[in-house]
Amino acid sequence: MNAVHRTVLPVRWSDQDLNRHVNNARVVTLLEEARISAIAHWLGQDGIPDPARPRVVVSLDLDYLRPIDHGPELRARVWVSRVGRSSYTVAYELVQHGEVAVRARTVLVQMDPATGRSTALPADVRAVLENLAAEDAAVGEAAVGDAAVENTTTEDLTTGDATTEDVAAVSAAARAETGGGRA
Repeated sequence: MNAVHRTVLPVRWSDQDLNRHVNNARVVTLLEEARISAIAHWLGQDGIPDPARPRVVVSLDLDYLRPIDHGPELRARVWVSRVGRSSYTVAYELVQHGEVAVRARTVLVQMDPATGRSTALPADVRAVLENLAAEDAAVGEAAVGDAAVENTTTEDLTTGDATTEDVAAVSAAARAETGGGRA
């Protein structure tokens, strides 16, 4: 089974905002659709949402790199980047016009519905996820050069002197330094 799930996402006319690109909140819905498709593909019946064994999103980290337009095909690449005792991280790239438009990560946690607390992932689910887990760099996420991060300051970000690539690089560097705050 391929560790990277690929799917084409439908961009609806109603997903656009007044700026004639997909609204930022609608991008989250597109990510959800890509994640559900990937998890169902990877886990089969275990990937279908089940209130008796809920897995919930506890964190969403999202970088908008360029606008997404209505019309041209939007492709999603989805992979498992980390597996923990009770959680796992799903990483995404949304690609349009041959360029990455969005990079994102969600952390999902297995919950005990009786207590509302996290619980260990079922052994069979964890085994599949661990087999799928791949380093972000191995599945095509662009490497962020140290020079780009070192030459971009917080002041650049707040004064508008930074490019979207600079913002993404600083965001990625901050996540790497802090461990990303993931469960």
